[in-house]
Amino acid sequence: MIVPNVIHHEKNQDEMFQEFTRVLKKGGKCLIFEGLVRELHHMPDDYVRYTHEGMRVMFEKHGLKFDSYEFGTGVFDVIAYVWQNAFEYLPEDLRKEKMEWFYHEHFPYLQEMDQKFRKNLVKPDKAFPMSYIVWAHKV
Repeated sequence: MIVPNVIHHEKNQDEMFQEFTRVLKKGGKCLIFEGLVRELHHMPDDYVRYTHEGMRVMFEKHGLKFDSYEFGTGVFDVIAYVWQNAFEYLPEDLRKEKMEWFYHEHFPYLQEMDQKFRKNLVKPDKAFPMSYIVWAHKV
């Protein structure tokens, strides 16, 4: 089962995870992709954000075995994403000008930095991923 970027839109989280457990056969796998850094969208139907560890709790609560997780892009991609969303608040003429400036002057640098520097060197117990993927299976 693949659940792409929709967990946060379901109001009844327990019901949704119970349904995952119900439809999976024994040994069946569940892959969930979720964004951690995200604007509120499709309001009012945007309810909750889990970390990968929060997802582990939900899996285990509903009888699924948490297998692993993988973080998506890092903090420099988060910066780029916030800039991209900020442009939507500008009037159209200014938006076009600033988007051109950003994509020409800064975006390539942020992409390069995100590829090179994913680990927090000051506080190693912290991470700032844009998103994550978690895997679980039914036992």
